[in-house]
Amino acid sequence: SIKPKQIFLAFRPLETATQLRYWATFEWPWPKSGELWEVLSNDDERHTSLLTLIALGGISRVISAVITLSFLIGVPTLIIREVRMQRLRIAAYNQRVILMLLYLCLYLGYTIIYGMVNMELRYLMPVAPLAMLTGLTLVSPYIEKMYQSWKAPRL
Repeated sequence: SIKPKQIFLAFRPLETATQLRYWATFEWPWPKSGELWEVLSNDDERHTSLLTLIALGGISRVISAVITLSFLIGVPTLIIREVRMQRLRIAAYNQRVILMLLYLCLYLGYTIIYGMVNMELRYLMPVAPLAMLTGLTLVSPYIEKMYQSWKAPRL
């Protein structure tokens, strides 16, 4: 089964940089459990950087959730649409849909195999780009439409 943390793997530049910093220096940028409000209430140099980390982390999690959920929901939706178009032979399917189905099968298969033993986020990193590429492919037409409507002259 898919773990909740998996949803946030597709787009995580801030989390990756934080992990790399921790592995290099053994300094964790986040306060220890119970110290968050104490650090935020004090007016020191960590206050601004911590608020920036929280804001950027939240933004990257929202982007990642949209990308991954579009992958996990969008690909089965495309397959159902292909089946409803009376295309019972897989050779008649759109080639993009077949590639997305292959990515979904690899992603879910990898998750299930490692989930039987021990599910850790580091084991899922090889398949995270599959979710990101396919999710962005599914979301990009909507982003383009939003950009065009924003760019259109207002009356």
